[in-house]
Amino acid sequence: MANLTKAPAQDLVSEQIRSKVFIIISHWNGATPPT
Repeated sequence: MANLTKAPAQDLVSEQIRSKVFIIISHWNGATPPT
């Protein structure tokens, strides 16, 4: 869940970055198809 002590914009950006990084790493590992 979002950390309520962070600014919402920063939280949204960090969540998007983590999501993209996870998808990229998973794709490199052959776990997910490219999206």
